[in-house]
Amino acid sequence: MMTRIKQWLAPPVFDNQKDNRTAYLLNVISFSYVIVLSIVATIGVLQGGIANIGNEIYIDLASRILLFSLSFIVAQSLMRQGKIKEAAYAYAILLWAAFVWDTWSHGGVEAASFSSFLLAIIIAGLLVGTRGTVILAGLSILVGFVELIMQNQGVLVYQEITTTERFAVI
Repeated sequence: MMTRIKQWLAPPVFDNQKDNRTAYLLNVISFSYVIVLSIVATIGVLQGGIANIGNEIYIDLASRILLFSLSFIVAQSLMRQGKIKEAAYAYAILLWAAFVWDTWSHGGVEAASFSSFLLAIIIAGLLVGTRGTVILAGLSILVGFVELIMQNQGVLVYQEITTTERFAVI
């Protein structure tokens, strides 16, 4: 039983050393992100108390977890099929898109999650390489400018969240 779990958690092995390195990094990053996200979400819900969190917070938490889970599932399934490059690009793009959604739905550049773009850029640098990192950094800057303009025009409104909500929706 434990060997099956270890085999499932282990990245696939390829003939190419670069593919092995990318698969290992993608496996470590994606599993680590899921574990940390699960722990933080659980602590947030337990700390805030289930009765103190409204439906809006649950919907917000579910949408975040859904987007991050989608990036994990797509990357892992592509990687297990032997499509390492596609898996790395898919993970970086879907993770970045989840951060875009997160900042967009929480007030733009003033949102606490805006700094998460840096995490997506670093992950892209590790998995995809220089070209993907530069493209993702450029897109992040563009999104930041668009959100800043929309905030200044009153389209995106920053919403202050309470401590309970803050821990629940990280």
